[in-house]
Amino acid sequence: MENSNYRELIESLTKDNEAKTYQMSVVRLVAEAIVRNLNEPDYFSQVCSSFANIFKASICAFFWLRHREPSGWILDSWANRYGSFSPVTDFIPRSRAGILDWVEEQIKPFYVEEVEDEEIIKIWGSDALQKVRLAALPIKGDDDHIGAFTLIDPVIRLSHKKTNRLLDTIGGLVLAGARNRMLYTRLLNSEEEFKDLFENSSDMVVSVFPEGLIKDCNRMFKEKLKIQCDPRGDHIENLLKEDGGDSFYSSWLRLIEGQAVNNIDMNVKSGDGGLLELELSGNVRLRQDGGIAVVRLYMHDVTEKRRGEREKLEMEMRMKLMRQRELSQLGLYVSGIVHNLQNPVHVAMGHLEILKLKGMELPGLEAIEQSTRNITEIINNLLDKVRRERNTKRVNINLNELLNCELTFLNANAYFKNQVEKRYEFDKKLPPVKGIYGDFSQAIMNIVYNALDAMRNSPRKVLGIRTEYREKSGDIVVAISDTGGGIP
Repeated sequence: MENSNYRELIESLTKDNEAKTYQMSVVRLVAEAIVRNLNEPDYFSQVCSSFANIFKASICAFFWLRHREPSGWILDSWANRYGSFSPVTDFIPRSRAGILDWVEEQIKPFYVEEVEDEEIIKIWGSDALQKVRLAALPIKGDDDHIGAFTLIDPVIRLSHKKTNRLLDTIGGLVLAGARNRMLYTRLLNSEEEFKDLFENSSDMVVSVFPEGLIKDCNRMFKEKLKIQCDPRGDHIENLLKEDGGDSFYSSWLRLIEGQAVNNIDMNVKSGDGGLLELELSGNVRLRQDGGIAVVRLYMHDVTEKRRGEREKLEMEMRMKLMRQRELSQLGLYVSGIVHNLQNPVHVAMGHLEILKLKGMELPGLEAIEQSTRNITEIINNLLDKVRRERNTKRVNINLNELLNCELTFLNANAYFKNQVEKRYEFDKKLPPVKGIYGDFSQAIMNIVYNALDAMRNSPRKVLGIRTEYREKSGDIVVAISDTGGGIP
């Protein structure tokens, strides 16, 4: 082979190696630019600046494709070969997008030697040529295009075929970089949202290492406990000092064993000596090896809630005591009235007996005697009821007798006596129950009164009361029924 042939072969191999070396160096620089700028706030502007420098391009611009109506492109950022760059938000409607409409249709990166497009050239201003070289790197999402990097007048020392291979490689890098950037942005936003939620939570939140040292805490934790300095690194037990009890200590033991705790009541002293009533919940975050990385504590301040509950309970107790005093006083009045009625009734009964012994047959004498006996029975029942209801001790109660007594008093109600049909079935084998008489009589008669009210507008008014003793289970049943309409 002649020397000239050898020379040609060597020159061709050298040129090919130069092309590969150039291509590898460009890919490396692009990859470095994409990774280096990942955490920059103006990421796409920084990448445009790197691209303009790497490719010695007049301009590199990044466009977002906007799919909302009116559709078009948003010029996000651009840079030139002299290092100046700027993030912008200019919107280019589809009617003026020019070559960008063609870019939208491309799947792979591409390079063209001459582009003459008046609309797209207007974007670059006076620095742009009338006819330009253009390289575009589309960024495609799962279903559609996201955007594109465009290089104006790039200097690429490769043949058209090798340029396309280079751009394909760079296009893959750019796509991965753009997606990573969007993921990075979402993670940053999520982290910021989490930090904001953590810091401004209305509950006290603190994360603690398993040995008890505080890793981090939110603003409410410091405010509620009146902590002036940074508590990180301090031991949690130095800050959560219980006012009696060991709720926190026992909860902590469960937590460091990997168990969660929920709504544990505890009282804690704040830094200024005040008392906080808290509900403690907590869980743990595990390491990959299964050990505990951090213990998370959540404390809800229920001081005002508990104070309100106690005040409400106090008020209810005061009202109950007032009611009991009123009933006791009323019982004394009724007892006195009934006791005073006994004497004239006994006198009337005595005269009736005398008249009967004398054999005097007066008209209506038997009716008078029966009415007098009825009055005597009512007086005795009333005295018995007052005596029993004033007794607050637990006693044996015969529910059949209680019902008979209470229903007898109801006969004074004209509606109950004349308009309501009564059906009573009392089990004679009913054993006594242990309880407070007044509580049983009030509970049962409230149900009876509700039944009577429910039947006022019913065409048929039937009140049924049944008692039953179930020997197998030992249950005592009091069943009250009515023919009212019930709740609509």
